[in-house]
Amino acid sequence: MKKENILITVALPYVNGLPHVGHIVGSHLPADIYHRFNIQAGNQTFMIGGMDSHGTPAVIDAKRLNIDIEYFVDKMKELHSKIYKKLNISYDIFSTTHTKTHFEETQEFFNLLNEHGYISTGSTKRLYCETCKMFLADRFVEGTCPYCGKTANGDECEHCCHTLSTDMLKNPKCKTCGTTPILKENTEVFLDLPSLQKDLDKFVETKRNIWRPTVFSEAKRLINEGFNKRSISRDINWGIPINLKGFEDKVFYIWFEAPIGYLSITKELSKAIYNDFWVEKNDNKIVHFVGKDNIQFHGTFFPAMVIGSKKFNNAYNLAGNCFANYEGQKISKSKRVGVFCGSLLDPNCNVDIDVFRAYLTTIIPEKKDTEFTWADFKQNTNAELANKLGNFFNRTINMINSYLGGVVECDFKEPQNDVEKVAFDLLNTLPNEICESYKNIEIKDAYKKIMQLASAGNTLLEQSAPWAKYKEGDLESVKRTLYLALNFARVITILFAPICPSKMTEFYNNQLNISGSPLESGILEHINEKINNHKVNAPSPLFPRWDDKTLETIKSELLNFKDVEDFLK
Repeated sequence: MKKENILITVALPYVNGLPHVGHIVGSHLPADIYHRFNIQAGNQTFMIGGMDSHGTPAVIDAKRLNIDIEYFVDKMKELHSKIYKKLNISYDIFSTTHTKTHFEETQEFFNLLNEHGYISTGSTKRLYCETCKMFLADRFVEGTCPYCGKTANGDECEHCCHTLSTDMLKNPKCKTCGTTPILKENTEVFLDLPSLQKDLDKFVETKRNIWRPTVFSEAKRLINEGFNKRSISRDINWGIPINLKGFEDKVFYIWFEAPIGYLSITKELSKAIYNDFWVEKNDNKIVHFVGKDNIQFHGTFFPAMVIGSKKFNNAYNLAGNCFANYEGQKISKSKRVGVFCGSLLDPNCNVDIDVFRAYLTTIIPEKKDTEFTWADFKQNTNAELANKLGNFFNRTINMINSYLGGVVECDFKEPQNDVEKVAFDLLNTLPNEICESYKNIEIKDAYKKIMQLASAGNTLLEQSAPWAKYKEGDLESVKRTLYLALNFARVITILFAPICPSKMTEFYNNQLNISGSPLESGILEHINEKINNHKVNAPSPLFPRWDDKTLETIKSELLNFKDVEDFLK
């Protein structure tokens, strides 16, 4: 497998809320699994993320909570960091857009666009609240979406994912005082998207066979509809001041400066890494992981900015996912519908994170919307983890100890019967297919094929029946079967480790009795090697089955809703 240099970026969460399972499966978890796989593959890979700390969401929530906005931003970064750490998300750095580095990077980026003629100023009519004496930027205004007819903010509709401007809303209301705003002339700074459209289309065309079809078609749809000049200035006092004469009292639009956070956070990690990926022209790859509501900006707006800079590199791939829903409903914080990750920080929450990660992997919405259900969570835990994977591991280790004194020593050169041949062929082919699925960011497919390996291992044991052969005194058959089973267990452990890192490391060290880590750099170069003359340790169940009582306990822990207020009291 050719070695690559890969920078993984994860969509920067808004500062005004804690993540729910939709956010986790939409970007953080698949990015983490992909990151861990690339380390195993021996690639030089880095994973960065951080808080989207500016814009109206931060202003509104800090005001609502009656706390200092800088304190609010710091605490939210801390809470998010704790949640991702709890979920075993392996960030190399998790920062924020409220840093000196980010301010400088954003203003430099703007200067480049301005120097190349892609910035203009002008006057336009915007919603103005006469009661609050202010222009209503983005989330300071709420109204009816002109596309789907549902309630929307002034920058985007969370229901149909259309990008909006405040003046597009029907029946707008000021979110601060509730009055109906008027239209009033306002001077603004614009990004000339129409001038970038042709080059953007050429760039997107190069991604026809790289981006997911849903991502590519969405970007092409927006390009074909055509662009207007986009305002990148906002009339609020929280954000990055615009470094343009006459506009110093305004700040950059959050969706202009937030994706520049990928550059500034990389620079925080290392200036050398920043140059290698964002500036130097080479074969290094940047891969964005985003949810459905971020595809428009990452597929068109940000790539256009990068093209206009004439300095920086665009991403190689945009791993855009769809939505994950909850029990037939859209996840909603206001309605308390869904699983919200603040519950994980409760000291009484004892949810097995690897079991949680395994189920969430099965609902990563790679091609279409998916759904979290408690019935499926229990089914996956029992049927896949306990019955299929855990049972195979336990039987293999147990029989090696019972029949071979804990040591597998076998002169295995080639299969001796059809059962061995089927198992041997799968052991030599399916791992490579699983690696290919991981490489192509088809993580659900990798999961499915890993479970096929576990099923094949169980079938090998059932059809070979080493317990019967042992009674018959056919020790050579027992050795051959358990040699294959041991190597199945080793391969499965390594390939499942990006999904369940803690459990697989525990099994790898404590039961398989292999030193090191199944996640170590370059381990996949040896995935097809076989272990022999090897001693295992005593078996211990990895994945206990759930009964209804256990499920209810898990539900009560994960549905113990905790939001920002509970941590900032």
